[in-house]
Amino acid sequence: MPQVDTLDDETLIALLGEVGPSEVRGICSEIAARSLEGAVLALEALWRRFTGFGIEKPLAEQIAVLETLAQLDSPEARATLRRILLRNLPASTFPVALQAAARTGLALPTWFVAPLLDHADAAARCSAFALADKARIPAERLRIGLFHRTPEIRRTAAIVLAHRGNPPHGGDRAGPSRRSGGKEDAARRTPTVSRGGVDPRLGGNPG
Repeated sequence: MPQVDTLDDETLIALLGEVGPSEVRGICSEIAARSLEGAVLALEALWRRFTGFGIEKPLAEQIAVLETLAQLDSPEARATLRRILLRNLPASTFPVALQAAARTGLALPTWFVAPLLDHADAAARCSAFALADKARIPAERLRIGLFHRTPEIRRTAAIVLAHRGNPPHGGDRAGPSRRSGGKEDAARRTPTVSRGGVDPRLGGNPG
């Protein structure tokens, strides 16, 4: 395969139709670097190519599609990512898919996000808490996260509650200070998820 950085946009996008697992990350990284919104349809087609696969472990192509859509972060890319999440998402891809959703701040249905607050994977749970505000998860359910054994989940729950205007009671160490400046300061600390996992500010291990 030629060097991807030497290819024109149209040729680069066309490669998604024949890309293999060893090449997909390089091609998708270049697409994201160029912010090629025209690649969204090809990325969705690549995802559909592997429908029914990745049951036990996500495929390289599946991971690349989810991460690239999150990096493009255009209205079309977000709509495509949302559509992928809500249509028979393979269980193994939930951690990376939720990280991508949290990174773009997707608004997902309550019925979808609520069960994921108890997901077995710590990074997936943390992403679910980050998505909880737009999913309209009740504050009472979010407060349960303040007592979770995983520090990054406690912190994420505290930040989301503060952003909503419901700071944790009792001076929880994981939560924001009562002298932090209220909603404006909480908004600056709203959790996001990076390509490598949870928000670095949360100090968690994505694995």
